[in-house]
Amino acid sequence: MKTLVLGMGNTLLADDGVGIYIAREVRRHLPAGEVEVVETQLAGFYLAELLNGYERAIVVDAVRTGKYPPGTIRWLTLQELGTSSRFLSAHHLGLRTAVEVGRKMGLNMPQVVHVLTVEVVDTETFAEGCTTAAVSAAISHAVREILACLQQA
Repeated sequence: MKTLVLGMGNTLLADDGVGIYIAREVRRHLPAGEVEVVETQLAGFYLAELLNGYERAIVVDAVRTGKYPPGTIRWLTLQELGTSSRFLSAHHLGLRTAVEVGRKMGLNMPQVVHVLTVEVVDTETFAEGCTTAAVSAAISHAVREILACLQQA
């Protein structure tokens, strides 16, 4: 099964880069060529282009809901993400909407999309690396969960 692990975030904005850091660790644990691991700071319709051609995708990103303690790892479905409520341009498409638009355009979008999120606190400080200890600590746990997910058919 052609699989993509897509780490999202901005590594220059503290905790916002946690998806990228997790993707990098996942890459270190996988044999070359088995699964493609991609990092991106892009959002919106660009996500459809990145996901095109894969049968399965694991998308890893930071979230700041304020509902969970920092470092909380959650697996979500596309349906749980909701749709883009502020559609100002193609840059504002959420993941779910990007996948739906990609499918409607006839792109070969993944049939299975897993979304792993990590609750973060600091997405505004200009700093490389996570500035919240609980978020940093969640990285190794998230990597183990993703590797276990990849073992499933």
